[in-house]
Amino acid sequence: MPLVETNVQIVGVPRQAIWDTLIDFEAYPSFMDDVISVEYLRRYSSSAESAWSVLLNGSELRWIERDDFRPLERIDFEQIEGDIEIWQGFWEISDAAHGFDVRLQVEFDIGIPSLSDILNPIGARAIKANCRRMLTGLQSRSMRGGQLVSG
Repeated sequence: MPLVETNVQIVGVPRQAIWDTLIDFEAYPSFMDDVISVEYLRRYSSSAESAWSVLLNGSELRWIERDDFRPLERIDFEQIEGDIEIWQGFWEISDAAHGFDVRLQVEFDIGIPSLSDILNPIGARAIKANCRRMLTGLQSRSMRGGQLVSG
C-alpha cells in the first residue's frame, strides 16, 4: 500500500494555536483549495466522525472517517466508508529545534488490484501534492508572525 508523508516546520506559533487550527476540520475549505467540504457528524473530546469531500487530480472523492484525538499531539484517522478501499493515517505535532514539526501521513489503497501498478504511483503523487497544500494552508492559517521552514 502506498504511504505518503509530508511535513512543515512552524516557528513562532504556540502549539495550542496549531492544534486549534488542525482540529477545525470544517474550516479547511476556507484555506485549503483541494478540500471542498468537511462536516463533523459526531464529535467528542477524544474522537469524532467526519465526512470529507476533496479534489484529487480533478476528481471529487468522498469518505467518512473516524478520528481519534490525542490533544496537542496527534489525530489518527481511518476511513469507515468511502470512494477508495483504504484511507488512513495521522496528523502529528512534535517539538522541533525552533518550533513545531507538523506531519501528515496517509496510507491508501485505490482498491483496483489489476490497475494498482498504474494508479498507485499516480495517486501517491497527487496525494503528496494535496497533502503539501493542506499543510501549507494549515501553516498559513495558524501562523501569527512565525515562518515556514519546508521539510
